[in-house]
Amino acid sequence: MSAYFAPLVQILTAGQTHRVWSVLITVFGDLAQDPGQWISGPTLNSIMTEIGIKPEATRVALHRLRKDGWITSRRVGRHSDYGLTDQGRARSVEASPRIYGSTTAQSSCYLVVSETGDPPPDATTDKTGAQQVLWITPALGLTVDRTVARDNLILPVPQDRPLPDWLRNRVCSEHLVAASVRTEAALGDLRQALDTAVELNALKISVLRVLVVHSWRRIILRAPDLPDDVFPAGWRGAECRRITAALLATLPRPDLAQLDAKAP
Repeated sequence: MSAYFAPLVQILTAGQTHRVWSVLITVFGDLAQDPGQWISGPTLNSIMTEIGIKPEATRVALHRLRKDGWITSRRVGRHSDYGLTDQGRARSVEASPRIYGSTTAQSSCYLVVSETGDPPPDATTDKTGAQQVLWITPALGLTVDRTVARDNLILPVPQDRPLPDWLRNRVCSEHLVAASVRTEAALGDLRQALDTAVELNALKISVLRVLVVHSWRRIILRAPDLPDDVFPAGWRGAECRRITAALLATLPRPDLAQLDAKAP
């Protein structure tokens, strides 16, 4: 790794422990999500090595993702190419609006008041099993779908008056709020550093894109899909989303052919 590029990578990796398989999901989801797109083994190793992940660890993680049905591979000459399976692609596409959206998709929110204090499962999950009501207490929840809990009382959350802190503080953990603060700072530092950085080639742009997306993905996909204004007061999700969008505009997604041409 070049001396000028290492500090840029370290802004988003210092003090972080990244699961290799999770980083690979980010790589494929960001760089090769479309049908028919493949990333060559040499290119994949180049990206992961720049991040600081050894080829041996990448190889083990690829084996896990193949076993779990996320990716597939094909032999091309002396090396292998890797791509998302239909299942892996569907899961990546499903997550993309939350990761790449410049604003949250949710603007309205509703309080769900349950009489029994025991929410029925068929009223709190959709057909995929995804939770549609975030239960704050056994009898009180939040949802963005006013039709989801038809047997309960549904009240709109007023947009001109914040929810009480005791309720907002239960929307997500203190750990996730603190992670959003750290991520906002790191993304901001990278944006500032890029203002004076030398021109980056396709590989280095890909590495930084992956790290930006992965940093934000680790926050937003752990958070409930609710409007930002119902989160705890210290939540920095909106700021992280804004900086992420700006960074990705600065780091346009390279063509995979460019990356393969640079790979050893």
